[in-house]
Amino acid sequence: MGNVNKTMMEVTRKNQEFMLETQRVQVRVGSRMCLDLCTTLPCFPNLRWVTFVIHIKSITSKLERQIHMQNEMREKMMSMQIARSRELLYWFGSFYVVAAIGMITGFRRTRKPGTLVPLLPLSFILAYQADLAYGSKLNRIKMEAENILMFERDLVSVPMGVPTPSTIDEARERQEENKRLNKVHEVFI
Repeated sequence: MGNVNKTMMEVTRKNQEFMLETQRVQVRVGSRMCLDLCTTLPCFPNLRWVTFVIHIKSITSKLERQIHMQNEMREKMMSMQIARSRELLYWFGSFYVVAAIGMITGFRRTRKPGTLVPLLPLSFILAYQADLAYGSKLNRIKMEAENILMFERDLVSVPMGVPTPSTIDEARERQEENKRLNKVHEVFI
């Protein structure tokens, strides 16, 4: 179980690093290419337009590939979560059977109904896990998520709005400035 979690965390970290790097490259290349196209081809307006259209198509295809890749990663992560819940169900089901046998044996010996009390919450947990692993629980979760996105959008909105490339660059510059100032501060301390 620990290896699966480590692997999932590593895959997620690598995916995030890749997405950040592609965003940086797109922002740099996209803004420079548009400026370069407008300044380097002033005497051939039709050629400039064709080059610009080709560039836009290239960016569009890159974005489509990125969206497809992110969807593939999402599907892989969801399949890992489903597999994890099924594995947990196997372990918990085994525990439930052993505990139930022990409780029933204890009840037969003592005739005290209190020995069967833990069986009730364990039954609910087992039913929930079975529904999650093999039932329609995930479909119900998806439907509820769609309802939240349609009717309660404010619950999932990002505080202070969606980040833009300029706000990301400003935050990065602030971090670099803070690092530089901290180094200077450490020298004087």
